[in-house]
Amino acid sequence: MPDAVFFTVSMDFSSLDGYEEAVTEKGYVYSAREIHGSLTGSLDGLKINRPAMFLKRLNERDHWYLFYEWSVSKPE
Repeated sequence: MPDAVFFTVSMDFSSLDGYEEAVTEKGYVYSAREIHGSLTGSLDGLKINRPAMFLKRLNERDHWYLFYEWSVSKPE
């Protein structure tokens, strides 16, 4: 999303297997353009088993969103 600015509010790291970590990131997004992909009505109770990002629109007139991203971090 080249036109989007992310404001991370929280990050959580939890061990998956001693080698990889699950990373959960939450925050706000402002985009100059409307975002259509990965929109959901609620970010509560998401069950994610693969790396993914979900967005919830905060207001129909503005381009502000909440985001929730789950990914896996591997040491290099």
